Amino acid sequence: MVLDLKGKAYTISTEGSNGVDMKLYPIVFTYLDEKLLKFVKCHLYVPNLKGKSTGEDIANSCLKWTW
Repeated sequence: MVLDLKGKAYTISTEGSNGVDMKLYPIVFTYLDEKLLKFVKCHLYVPNLKGKSTGEDIANSCLKWTW
């Protein structure tokens, strides 16, 4: 996947779950596969948080993962 993204435009997004005890925040890359002529979505990582989930908490959880 990394080779597919090199030198191309892509987006990174996350969407949170509404679980009570644990909240999941999957990180998704979306890019255009020029060979297939379609957009491709790849799940890269799914951090989870216990307790509060502010924007700062979500960002810190994502940044703990070694890119």
